[in-house]
Amino acid sequence: MPKIHEIMKEAGADFNVRYRAAGYESDYSGTTIPTKYKAGTERLQYKWVVREDTKEPLGLVGGDYPEERNYNYLADIAEEYFPDSAHSVKLLGDGKRIAISQRIYDAREVGRSTDMIQPTLVWISSFDGSWATKAHNMMLRFFCTNQLGIGNSLFTVRHTKNHVPTLAERAKILEGHKAWVDNYMNQADALSEVPFTSDQMNHFVKMLIPDPKFNHARPHVYDVRSWRPVIEKREGIMDNWYKEIKNTLVGSLRNEGNKWLAYNAVQSFNQHEQGKGDRSEEKSLLRALDGKLQFSDKALKMLTNSIG
Repeated sequence: MPKIHEIMKEAGADFNVRYRAAGYESDYSGTTIPTKYKAGTERLQYKWVVREDTKEPLGLVGGDYPEERNYNYLADIAEEYFPDSAHSVKLLGDGKRIAISQRIYDAREVGRSTDMIQPTLVWISSFDGSWATKAHNMMLRFFCTNQLGIGNSLFTVRHTKNHVPTLAERAKILEGHKAWVDNYMNQADALSEVPFTSDQMNHFVKMLIPDPKFNHARPHVYDVRSWRPVIEKREGIMDNWYKEIKNTLVGSLRNEGNKWLAYNAVQSFNQHEQGKGDRSEEKSLLRALDGKLQFSDKALKMLTNSIG
């Protein structure tokens, strides 16, 4: 299996950066400072983080920000903790952020289906100051390449210049990762055992996305602006549901699936289709890593709580 540093090079994530003093904003200079500061106000020194290869600024950070020259520090930590488990490197925002994934455990089958999900450990960090250095749990679903079940961070440091990996920390990360994977698999298996018809799914979606509040001031008027997002969400999720059951023989014949498929129909819509604007793979990954899938979490909780 390739080393993380090798994958980083293939992904174009092996660049170096330089740090340049930001200076003060004035009528005689093109430099800028954060908008919360007034022009010409004396302040602690800020500095730009600039890519050496493209000369593009990646972020504006405080004067005490450790001056790492590249993302090798993150690769070193991940490789030191779990060698020979590297899977992928994603460079986000032209280098502002990075995500390194490792696979410590084999992919698993959900219930008695052919649906496979892959436990993944994801290390993240940034040069723009938006992410601390962290390790997250993640589950990757092969059918739709969705990033499922982003867990709380297992490891966090504000920055890693002086961080030295220890056996105790490695054991803690490994223990936390295994416990999360086992719990997630048990939950997925339980959901996959509960049949769910399309009528039930339609009813569930209406509970998940309730009707707009009644406008007493205009009781006989159909409020298009209130209903449009509700209808779009409901239809988007139901479209995903039919795609899910189409990929199972029984589902396509009987127009039914199970609660695991119901959750994935919601999750896929939440991560890839909900809202307007950029729907790229990078944006979807960022939504997951930034913890912006609360809608999916709500659906999972509703589906799980109803298992008797």
